[in-house]
Amino acid sequence: MGITDAIRKAFARRRLDDVGYVGDPERRPEDHTPARILAEFERQLALGFPLGLYTRTDAPWMCAAIAAAADVRRPVAVQADTGPSASFRGPFAPDPGLVELCRAGRVSLFFHLPHLFDLWLPFDPSQAGREGEQVRVPMVRMYVEYLNALAAGFPEGPDCGVGFVVHSAGPRPPGHPAPDDRLEARFRGNLERLFDPFLGGLSRRGVRGRILVENLVGPLTGRAAPYSLAGCAGLVRGLDPSRYGLCWDSGHSWAAGEDLSPADIDPALVGLVHMNGGPAKAGFGCGKDLHGYSELRCAAARGTAYPWLADPALAGIPAVFERKLYSVMLKDSAWLAGERGPG
Repeated sequence: MGITDAIRKAFARRRLDDVGYVGDPERRPEDHTPARILAEFERQLALGFPLGLYTRTDAPWMCAAIAAAADVRRPVAVQADTGPSASFRGPFAPDPGLVELCRAGRVSLFFHLPHLFDLWLPFDPSQAGREGEQVRVPMVRMYVEYLNALAAGFPEGPDCGVGFVVHSAGPRPPGHPAPDDRLEARFRGNLERLFDPFLGGLSRRGVRGRILVENLVGPLTGRAAPYSLAGCAGLVRGLDPSRYGLCWDSGHSWAAGEDLSPADIDPALVGLVHMNGGPAKAGFGCGKDLHGYSELRCAAARGTAYPWLADPALAGIPAVFERKLYSVMLKDSAWLAGERGPG
């Protein structure tokens, strides 16, 4: 069995429902044809609107639009997945068109790595110190093989910077205690143990990689390291800032009940923002990961997003809209441009 098949079999239990996209309560068809979306995309790029994208490999016209844009005033932030599933994703090879655009300075490129990395697990017997903990050496081997395959999938070429978003914790195995502050040293050690070799492999291919730890939805207790943005900041603080930083998911913070202001979003530490709202039932502190449904303007108006997401103080941080519908993403872009102004 190849590594791709082994990974898919090992994580087949992970469903799209777990990340909030199946059963979308506001599901609706695209309200433009692909040609009209492409035309609007090109228009917004030409005007310098602060456009950010979440994309999959089924939209090659997106690369064509960026490449054809006459004037991209700054790189367009793009977050790419390498497959439609919510577990370990395949194929491993990144889209060469996106990598080429990144090397040309046309896009700021980010990859969302699998949701099932769990950096709080004991990676070897010497780390297991609490009742119910499990040593997950076979899973760690899959992590390593996945990262090795991903690094090898990047074409060699001129130097470019690429971000990799990773969740700080995965679903709890049965009987496994939740992470807490006592395990922070283990988390940092596992982070470097897994990703330092991966970043080194990328460097040899001309890619300056940076790992961005994303905050999650969960109960906030004390520092709540795996969940809150402040807790995640504590996890990466002290590590090499050129290699490790944060991805702030606004929808996760909102659902977790995390009280934030623009001053809490450190441009030096936060390498990417997921500008997410949610359906009306995703109230502040609801504890449910329901982001990515509706256009951000509507979400902010009804109190299911941080209303200051368009604050000009955040304009220098790359941001993407995690949307399944490109027409909704374009509405987000127009709203953001109206709040911040083009440029």
